[in-house]
Amino acid sequence: MSDVQFAASPGHAKQIEPKSVSDLLLDPENPRLAEDGRALTDDQLLAKLYATEALDELAMSFARSGYFWEEPLVVVPHASAPGKYIVVEGNRRLAALKILLSDVKRAELNAADFPRLSAERATELRRVPTVEYTSRNDVVPYLGFRHITGAKKWEPYAKARYISQLVESGRSLGEIESLIGDGAKAVKKLYQAYVVFRQIRDELEEDVQNIKDSFSVLEVVLGQQPIKSHLAIPRKLPDMAVERVIGDEHLEDLREICLWVFGSKKGGIKPVIADSREISKLLAPTIANKESLEHLRATGDLQAAFERVGGERDYLTRQLTSATRAVERALAVSHQFGGDTALVSELDRLESAVKALGRVLRQ
Repeated sequence: MSDVQFAASPGHAKQIEPKSVSDLLLDPENPRLAEDGRALTDDQLLAKLYATEALDELAMSFARSGYFWEEPLVVVPHASAPGKYIVVEGNRRLAALKILLSDVKRAELNAADFPRLSAERATELRRVPTVEYTSRNDVVPYLGFRHITGAKKWEPYAKARYISQLVESGRSLGEIESLIGDGAKAVKKLYQAYVVFRQIRDELEEDVQNIKDSFSVLEVVLGQQPIKSHLAIPRKLPDMAVERVIGDEHLEDLREICLWVFGSKKGGIKPVIADSREISKLLAPTIANKESLEHLRATGDLQAAFERVGGERDYLTRQLTSATRAVERALAVSHQFGGDTALVSELDRLESAVKALGRVLRQ
């Protein structure tokens, strides 16, 4: 099978070669697996993949049909372990294979949902197809296109983290855009969002798990011009590596917005938005208006704050118009309930409120 060709990029055909699963290691730098500030061992990465990914489905496929040579693992040589390779694409598949082929791993992970292999299938799966690249840098165009702009996209946080890793390795954002074919500024938007995410985590010391899980919502927040102005974020997206996007004088504003949008499990604070659509429809215009912003800060009621966007007079006008329409609608059905004491009591309250309002407005 070693004569099979794999078109990795135009004009650079790669040869598919079988390698032993025992020589393949999971990728500690994979943006979906790596943990900030802590390097995970191969066993820890395996346990994380088993806990978070549906590996049993892959395992059933491998047990039933074997490994498809049309989907080789992409590997690079291990820097300090000759003969070993790091899998930079295909970690889920490798993890499923490692558990399938090892009774020890199966027992350690309590992988009771994994099928047992026949002796013939086990022998077959011990060597799998790979495409070898010289270094991680050589794989960037393929991984970037596949997982950022291509068909098998990573979740937003993993994309942003991968872009940040590339920037930290010395690549410019323009170079990354060119390598992966990004013409929609997705790379720069993701990078900016990741830098803000780091500031929330490191400078504000907030619990960021919910932000990580809903990273696309952070992108939506940072895409609203009123919010960008409120946080003094430049209109132009970054072109190169930056340490910070939000200045010291606006860090507490950033914390406030994060709590409104994401809430805080640690602090027992619920977000003021019900879904991400309210960021552009309600939150952004509320933040853009001084009176409505102060009302939101005082009450935590986004809808009521939004209704003040046009100022207190417009707010009062809307409330009076809404009340008039409500009374007119009630009048249409009132003939059915003449003499109802509960309704008469409610009417008395309404009349009292209207008289009080009249005394104020007719001064």
